[in-house]
Amino acid sequence: MVKLRKGYGEADPSKLILMVLSEFAFEMVHNITWLGDLRFKAEWNGLEIQSHETEDFADLEAIPPGLIFVASLGLCTASRIIGTCKKRGWEVEDLKISLDQNFNRAEWRAESFQLDIDLKADLTEEQRKELYEEAHNCFVHRSLKHVPEINLDLKLV
Repeated sequence: MVKLRKGYGEADPSKLILMVLSEFAFEMVHNITWLGDLRFKAEWNGLEIQSHETEDFADLEAIPPGLIFVASLGLCTASRIIGTCKKRGWEVEDLKISLDQNFNRAEWRAESFQLDIDLKADLTEEQRKELYEEAHNCFVHRSLKHVPEINLDLKLV
């Protein structure tokens, strides 16, 4: 048996590779399509999300890309917290995350994020600390902390 990360128990070594591969059994490519004006559609695995950029927020038909980016941090954190609670069998009544960003207009980027998490659950202080640590382990959080390399290839077709 192979001991897995805290809280995940053990696994038969012969099945470990299947567990790892199952996490990556779906296509990771996202397709972005221009819908006209400054509207776009992102598609992945049969699902889609639309975004819309404008000079002001008055005529929006969808969420601007930057706000989708910010929301993804909150959504990923929420998923990590609730997922951990479910795996541990901890009952949760409610979860709300308020997410704010410190925006640097001169460099046109976010400088920091503040996540205020309200979790309605009857948990011990030790369980709360575990969830706090898990919240820092969501994919988006980890990617922001350890900046990934971004490669671009622009072709005229």
